[in-house]
Amino acid sequence: VVRARVVGAPTADGAKEGHGAKEGSAAASVSFGVVLDDGDDGRCVVRAVAEGSPNDVALRDAEHTGILIGDEIEEIEGLKAADSKEMVASMMRDAALKKLADEGSPGDADAAGLPMVGVRCRVRRPRSVFCLCCRRLSACARCVAAGRLHWHRHECAPFQALPAASKKAGDTSIIR
Repeated sequence: VVRARVVGAPTADGAKEGHGAKEGSAAASVSFGVVLDDGDDGRCVVRAVAEGSPNDVALRDAEHTGILIGDEIEEIEGLKAADSKEMVASMMRDAALKKLADEGSPGDADAAGLPMVGVRCRVRRPRSVFCLCCRRLSACARCVAAGRLHWHRHECAPFQALPAASKKAGDTSIIR
């Protein structure tokens, strides 16, 4: 299940959560905090999970395995996922909003009390995942789940900012 934070969700009295607007105003929107990318083989791949988002590894409870960096999204609520990241994002958003409309209100809330809705996704989880930015670090699925690729961002961003000539050498570990 991929979680989405709901913004502007109707409350029991008809007001929109966090907006003070009355029923009939702008529809609710959802935020997954997941960055998608088009993979090499035409599948949509999770490139990053935003810190503090509903799908952040650090914020997961014991039973929520969620989505991880490197996961390839194959199905969303039983439908075959599209090939492009834009279409997959649209399918996920539409599924969350449909679920919200069908259920009338979100099922649970995050640590801050903001409403959440879950979207069932089937993913293919590779045994090892390369950093999708530098392709210089590989982590097993267990290390990805432990947040190692998230930690790697702190060394990857400065590495990416280096001139291309300095990254052409065979072993670049000394500058990472």
